[in-house]
Amino acid sequence: MKISEGTEPWRQWLINTGWDGIQQIRKDSTGNHEYTSTEREVLYKYIGEQQIWKEYDRLSKNKKYNDQLDRIRAMRVEGYDSKEIKAASSEVYGVLDDIIKNAQKVAEQRLQSENEPMWRSIQESIRSKDMMKQGRIDDARRSADRRRQAIEELTQMYK
Repeated sequence: MKISEGTEPWRQWLINTGWDGIQQIRKDSTGNHEYTSTEREVLYKYIGEQQIWKEYDRLSKNKKYNDQLDRIRAMRVEGYDSKEIKAASSEVYGVLDDIIKNAQKVAEQRLQSENEPMWRSIQESIRSKDMMKQGRIDDARRSADRRRQAIEELTQMYK
């Protein structure tokens, strides 16, 4: 049974922009921790509940940003490569990046308050990495042990 007819206009517009900012969610907002697939799944859920699609829908109707995107696409058609275009530096891509970054921070705050073991696991991962960089191997090991404990709690929660 077909549930919907095609793709929502805002989603198609976002695809057509060529923007791949959702890749930003591979790491935490500080860039110090690469999320596991389970952590990303929880964050994607929290981000989805924020309904940021409404912001993308609003942007999809913005003439200024659509003109920028048209000019970027025209450069691609004319044979300019990514290094020459630098679309990621464009104003419209910056706005798209800000939307996802802000949603990620809100999702991380929610994760901190609603899923303490997962949040603790992430923080211990960051702490362990920092301690290793400082040469504090024993402290890094203790942090890694605390992370393992938090992961065990998560395993019990999701059984």
